[in-house]
Amino acid sequence: MGKLDIELDRWLPDLLPFAMPKGGLTVCKNIWPLEEGFKIVPSLVDYSSNAISGTNLSGIEFYADDGTYYVFLGTTTGLYRLETNKSLTNVTRVSGAYTTTTNKWDFAKYGNWVIATNYDDEVQVLKGMGAANFEPLVTTETIKAKYCVQNHGFLFLGYYTRGGVTYPNGVIWSAKDLITDFTASISTGSDSVNLAECPGPITSMKVFEFASAGYDSNIAIFHPNSISVAWFSGGEYTYSFDHNRYLGMGALAGTPIIVDGICFFFDEETFYRWDGINAPEDIGFGVRRKIIDFLDIANYYKIVAAQHPRNGLVVWSFVSTAGGGNPDYVLVLNVRTKKFALIEQAQYGVFSMHRQPWTIDQLGDFFPSIDEIPYPMDSNYWSENSNVFACLGTNGKIQLFQGNAMNWEIETGEVYTPKREVIRARRTRPIMQKRTQAATVKIGTRMQESDDVAYSTAAVGSNGFADIRAFGRYMRVNLSGGIHDGLFGIDLEGDIIGRK
Repeated sequence: MGKLDIELDRWLPDLLPFAMPKGGLTVCKNIWPLEEGFKIVPSLVDYSSNAISGTNLSGIEFYADDGTYYVFLGTTTGLYRLETNKSLTNVTRVSGAYTTTTNKWDFAKYGNWVIATNYDDEVQVLKGMGAANFEPLVTTETIKAKYCVQNHGFLFLGYYTRGGVTYPNGVIWSAKDLITDFTASISTGSDSVNLAECPGPITSMKVFEFASAGYDSNIAIFHPNSISVAWFSGGEYTYSFDHNRYLGMGALAGTPIIVDGICFFFDEETFYRWDGINAPEDIGFGVRRKIIDFLDIANYYKIVAAQHPRNGLVVWSFVSTAGGGNPDYVLVLNVRTKKFALIEQAQYGVFSMHRQPWTIDQLGDFFPSIDEIPYPMDSNYWSENSNVFACLGTNGKIQLFQGNAMNWEIETGEVYTPKREVIRARRTRPIMQKRTQAATVKIGTRMQESDDVAYSTAAVGSNGFADIRAFGRYMRVNLSGGIHDGLFGIDLEGDIIGRK
């Protein structure tokens, strides 16, 4: 029979092993599904010089007018800013801590101002990226909101409370270029609308910026089971609303994220890809049940999303049914190839940020030897303002995925001959680039689809092969290990030894 070329294509945990399409994976853990192959996920290492109090619920990075990147964190007790010297500064309002609830912070940028909403406290503003403290945005009345976006010089607030009345499907927007004024006025454009017939409250708002001259920017307003759309229609600062443009699909709070003009999100049914113009596309095949059934329903509100535009990755941090109420997994999606993977890691709220450059001394502190360094030394991964995924660690410090290689694992679907002959495996060669740590191969076999899988195990030798003798009609390969610079496929050498 010679070689069985086993491709590594995508993670499809919803499918039965013997029903997998070619290249399908039943396990894909702690490894990035990049276009140039599967690459290891580095472990978390501390980045900030100090810890903060409270549990982080959301984080975001903004680019200031002076060219400086600032990260803001919203916790259960306050608001924090990451300074350029890597210290975390408490920029909570002067009057004291914020209300501790299950509502996480949402952020928007207006010029050099930062808007922050958590619904239980009045809308906050930091008047300058480097200002000392947040303060109330509106001083003439009390307005609270869950969600905020800025569009055409207007500040939009969704799911808001005003005058003691709550509008779960309400949207209110400020005067144009005067975001502290919410007095309804034709001359300034400030107004409000209540999407009362929408099934369920607002769960998120995102702005689409279209490159096509035929479309202006749209504001997507998500509900649990529908999507509404608002757009600037001109005239006297007028916005139009299309209530329930899409029914039967929506978004869980915290899931929508826009990458290169495309929005990715999921609800309790499946995952979606949406260009903001045409109907959202279902991209959840093969993974929807594994993930959605794995979510802790009581902790949906802790889901957060982040992106890595250079690598085309989107990640969602979530609490699993085994997490005890704390985020314990990160779901990865390569938006270019539609490949998913799963990272098993306790953390609080993944976000994207630009980091300071590494020094040789720092590399020596983190990595015991040059072989432990997960990326080439000439990679811009180590350069100033390299874009990385970050989170708040369980120790209260900002941490980056830049440490040693995590223990990763993949497992293929089952391979078999068209006539279901008995296959004997002789040896296996994982096609890996620059492997510097041990890797283990397991061959899983069974004779009938109803049988349990029996595994035979061997380490990958210096020649790149794992010598394993195993036989069965159905055969799968499990790989695990440490540092390498890319996993691309598997060669499995064997013979047909029987037909019954």
